[in-house]
Amino acid sequence: MRNIILPVAIILVLLVSSFIFIPYLFKDKIISAIKVEANGQLKGQLDFDDDIGINIFKTFPNLNITVNDLVLRHEDSCFTSDALLAIKSTNLSIDLMEFYRNQNYIFRSLELNNPILSLEATDTLNNWDIFREKQDSSTTDASSFVLSLEDIRVIDGKFSYLEGPTEVFVSNIDHSSTGVYSEAGFNMEAKTKAKRVQVIYDDIAYLDNWEIQQLGQIDLNLTDDIYSFPSNELIINGLHTDLNGDITLDEEDILFDLKAAASNSNLNEILTLIPAIYTSEYEDIISRGNSSFTTSFIGKYNELSFPAYSLRAKIDNGYFKYPDLPLAMEDMNVSINIFSKDGTA
Repeated sequence: MRNIILPVAIILVLLVSSFIFIPYLFKDKIISAIKVEANGQLKGQLDFDDDIGINIFKTFPNLNITVNDLVLRHEDSCFTSDALLAIKSTNLSIDLMEFYRNQNYIFRSLELNNPILSLEATDTLNNWDIFREKQDSSTTDASSFVLSLEDIRVIDGKFSYLEGPTEVFVSNIDHSSTGVYSEAGFNMEAKTKAKRVQVIYDDIAYLDNWEIQQLGQIDLNLTDDIYSFPSNELIINGLHTDLNGDITLDEEDILFDLKAAASNSNLNEILTLIPAIYTSEYEDIISRGNSSFTTSFIGKYNELSFPAYSLRAKIDNGYFKYPDLPLAMEDMNVSINIFSKDGTA
């Protein structure tokens, strides 16, 4: 028995040692492969700190790779933001067995810490147009990189979009999702929270410091550029709404078909859509009455066209009293419909 146990123990030690130390031997190869593959397909430049972290135990049996200070820049320097994408740290989980067997990089999970995505469009360029039409012959075989994710996380992210008079800023973004991910598309159960959303058009803030949460399914068809929200709950400043629809990227156009509705809501939640009222004390407002809220955003967005939109809010026999004011607002009956059939902003 002793003669059997000793050789088996030695083999196990060697196997464990190989799992621990071999990834470090391939460290330079992994860095080179990622940079060559990416920069061969990009018009811009991808760079990151070469001192990447490798950990076999964090996501065993997969290999965890930590990349710090990743920056993706467009080749043109005419944009306001220096970088299209900047990420403080990125954690990737790679299928270790597939790497050993076939030298393929199959990504299983992705975590982004403090990512900043800055989208910007001018009259002639947009900074997210970064992929080359033809892959450089010096790059590695594209089949060696496979996206087969099971988990995605975003921690404390920021997003901005600038185009002409339109400015969108979203900060304190946290996202987690699980599902089926591939190069063709994603089908995932997701949870997203943004603590500050601001939308400005022609120097007028239409949304200011809104807090938005999303819970539900998101389907991404990357082949046809269709982003669907078949069953979602959207929470806007505490107002619970049902969201459904999709967004399609069609060459130069963006096609919207989005609808959201909330009924039998607490009057407080309707009041939070007024930015001045949404404070830490809004839950202390004494209110009663029936309210409802629906909105839609449908149509084509481009340089010449804006989607049709509609916003309906209704309050029946409403009453509310703000905690610091002596008088209450009583007998409120409100019916508002703000709309534009041709999308004139």
